[in-house]
Amino acid sequence: GTIAIKSAEQGTGLGLPIVQGLLDMHGGEFELHSKLREGTEAIAIFPLSRVMEELPALPTKAVAARRR
Repeated sequence: GTIAIKSAEQGTGLGLPIVQGLLDMHGGEFELHSKLREGTEAIAIFPLSRVMEELPALPTKAVAARRR
């Protein structure tokens, strides 16, 4: 609790403007919902045209070892 509050106050304050700028460049939306003593929810929504298709999972070491 207290460590998170301390570290949150020591930032440069550039994070949200950078996120907003990136979303604006890609035609996305940014929503910020905050409730006192509950927390903050940040939602970044990119249009489908800017989202890559799902890639297949990389094999784990166990799967790769079985293939040898």
